[in-house]
Amino acid sequence: SMIYHFNMNKQSDSARYYCRKSLELLGDRKIPLRSSLLLHAQAISFLEENNWDSALHYQKQALEVALEMNDTIITFESYNALGVLHRKIGDIDKAIQYYEKGIEFAREKELERGVSSLYANIAVLFTNTHEADRIQEGIRYTRKALEVAKEEKNDFLIANAYSFLSRFLSQTKKPEDREEALVYVRQCLELSTRLKASRFKLGAITRLVAIHDQMNHIDSVRYYLQKGNEVIEEMPQYSAEITAFREAQIS
Repeated sequence: SMIYHFNMNKQSDSARYYCRKSLELLGDRKIPLRSSLLLHAQAISFLEENNWDSALHYQKQALEVALEMNDTIITFESYNALGVLHRKIGDIDKAIQYYEKGIEFAREKELERGVSSLYANIAVLFTNTHEADRIQEGIRYTRKALEVAKEEKNDFLIANAYSFLSRFLSQTKKPEDREEALVYVRQCLELSTRLKASRFKLGAITRLVAIHDQMNHIDSVRYYLQKGNEVIEEMPQYSAEITAFREAQIS
C-alpha cells in the first residue's frame, strides 16, 4: 500500500526504494500476487518519470513472472502497460500487439472489466491522423469499445466511446458520417450530464460547436458556445478541455 501511495503521488524514488526492499526480502522466491506486483509497481515508477527503457525492462519482467505464477490481474495490467509504453515511444504496431494480447487474455480468462478500455486505448492511437484508412481503423476499434462498455455496464467508458466515435466520424468529411457523429456526441453530452462529468460534458459541447460550424448551423453554434461557458464555471480553471473550447470559440 505504501508503494501504491508513492506512485499515486508521483514520488517515484520512494516507490522504487520500497519495491527494491520488498524484492530483497523475497530473494529468489516467487510468490503469487507479490513478485509480479512489485516488478509492475517498479515499472510504473519509471513510467511516471518518462524513463521508458527502465519501465519496459521491469514491465516485461513483471509480465514474465505473472504468466509463470498464473497471476491474472498483473498479466492483464502488464499487457496494458506495455501497450502504453510502446505508444509513448512511438511504436504503434507494437502497442496494438500488446493491447490485443491483453484483450485476448481477458476474453480467455473471462475477466469482467478492462476490455473496453483496451479497445479505447487502441482507438487513441489513430486520433492524430488524417489518413482515411487510419480513421476507419479508429472507428472500428471505438465501435468495439462501445459494444464492450455496454456489456460491462460502465457509463464512463460508454461516454468515452461516444466521444471518440463522434471525433472520428466528423473527420471523414462524409455527410452521413457527420450526421452519425452528431448522434453520438449528443448521447455523450446527455450521459456526461447525468454522470456530472464536467470534462466529458465540455468536450462534447466543443465537438458540437465544431460539427455545427462545419454544417453552417449558426444558431446551434451560438447555443452550444453559451452552454460551454456555463459548464466552464463548474471546472478547474486550467483543464485541457477549457483550452480546446476556447480554441473553438476563436475559430
